Amino acid sequence: MAEQAPGVFNWVIRAGDGESRSFSFYEPDNDDGSQGAEIVITGRTYRAEFRTTRGETGTAAATATCTITATNTVKVSLTSVQTRALADAGRRYFWDLEETVPGNDPVTIIEGTARTRQDTTR
Repeated sequence: MAEQAPGVFNWVIRAGDGESRSFSFYEPDNDDGSQGAEIVITGRTYRAEFRTTRGETGTAAATATCTITATNTVKVSLTSVQTRALADAGRRYFWDLEETVPGNDPVTIIEGTARTRQDTTR
């Protein structure tokens, strides 16, 4: 199977708010243009980290919780404490979502940037 480039998703994160995004996975569209079949992700594991530079070693600025919420959907979540820790308004972080299929090495399936905005209500 040919290696596929990761999808791209760029976040705007409100510091101090819980943030989550769900990603659903499907086979390519059918020849008639209809949506492809769901990709069953049961048994796979997911990891997502936010860092100030790509390839950075050491502790991530934030490590998201990744939860399979449906047979083809993973939810990536940050708590309000985590987003507050990312509170440098306008700072750019890099993030990615890795998938591990049992018996295989992790593969980056989604990547992008994340910018933070300060919240107003205290």
